[in-house]
Amino acid sequence: MSKHNEHVQHWKRVHQHRNDHWHPCMRDRADCTVKAIQNAFGWSKVRAYHHNEKYGRKHGRAMNDRRWQAAFKNAGLITGREIKECDVSDYGKTLASLEKALSPTETVIVNVRRHTLSYRQGYTNDWAESRRLRVQEIWRVAS
Repeated sequence: MSKHNEHVQHWKRVHQHRNDHWHPCMRDRADCTVKAIQNAFGWSKVRAYHHNEKYGRKHGRAMNDRRWQAAFKNAGLITGREIKECDVSDYGKTLASLEKALSPTETVIVNVRRHTLSYRQGYTNDWAESRRLRVQEIWRVAS
């Protein structure tokens, strides 16, 4: 058993018996890609956390664009949803204008400078909501 697996097993024993079982993803920071995938596909945070781990995300560290885009596209394949890149001018240049242009049934993942968030049915679970951050890329997730 690897050193990491021993640590995880010990952690599970201790915290489950104390009844304060918290998964490490609940104490994670720089997890915008985890939250984006969680919201876009309706997954639990733990599932999205482990999915991003498969693509090289480390606890407490952000992912580079190439890796998180691969994770996002594979999540679409797993759920059977088509993902296509959209033109930014279709929605607006900032997050505030994008929110106004989105229809209530649309799901999109948005990339702004050094941050990623998703909108699903007009909802996002992110701090950047309604900010005037400039949108760089948009991907539409077909339902």
